[in-house]
Amino acid sequence: MKTLPLASLVAAGFVLNGCATRTPASHANEDSSRYLALIRISAEVDGSDRLIFTRHSVKCEHKLWSPMTHVTMNGQPWTDLDHTPAGWRDLSRDLDLTRAWIVKRTGRDVIALERTAEGFELYLCDSPNGSAHYEATIAIPRQSLPPPAQ
Repeated sequence: MKTLPLASLVAAGFVLNGCATRTPASHANEDSSRYLALIRISAEVDGSDRLIFTRHSVKCEHKLWSPMTHVTMNGQPWTDLDHTPAGWRDLSRDLDLTRAWIVKRTGRDVIALERTAEGFELYLCDSPNGSAHYEATIAIPRQSLPPPAQ
């Protein structure tokens, strides 16, 4: 007799949690790159740095200790941090930078994103002694979405 109420509670839990219902994904079979861009930044950090992203440029502002080294953006080396990486203007042209968010981060201390009126700022802060590897993947929605595939 106790199994019937328990079974109905479990079944109700599945339904309420969405496990027993079928909700079609609106874009499950479509390429997500049509709707957003992923940008991966990686670097060796010893101290703190701020990356300022706008439609026209990406600037690196070094704060404390040693400047970042071995910096890459989407796997491409970014060796001159005083200049915007090649191709940024083309990449950012149709992106809504003010709606960016971090989807993945690795590092032993702080990786934070702050939205601004013109884009966003990425903070990489390594407080413990010595340098460490940091990596952040940032999702940025496209400004104009293409029509859904038929």
